[in-house]
Amino acid sequence: MSGKAKKDKKVVDNLKRLGAKVIDDIESKFDVLVTDDKLIRNCKLLQAFTLGAKIVGIKWVEECIKKKAFVDIKPAHYIKDKEFDKTYKCNVAKLLEGERKDKLFENYSFYISPNL
Repeated sequence: MSGKAKKDKKVVDNLKRLGAKVIDDIESKFDVLVTDDKLIRNCKLLQAFTLGAKIVGIKWVEECIKKKAFVDIKPAHYIKDKEFDKTYKCNVAKLLEGERKDKLFENYSFYISPNL
């Protein structure tokens, strides 16, 4: 959790009630980052990108609470912050929707020295 979402006890309690494990540090692997609608370039966000975690807003949490179960995360749940995208010349929503079509090391050869 990040931003105002982290400070909202109701949100945190409801997620825990649904079975979510809410973590405070980014050293643990996580699958979903819940934040408010304003992205902040910080360690949590960068870790979310690195892990391929989904970055969603409070609307997703509210929908889960209403259904009393976790709902599938859809592109409509992704954070869309035009100011962030403009500042950092990226499209976070497109990044989250994207799926790697090629294999990362396809057509590469590696030599691993036995003396490493």
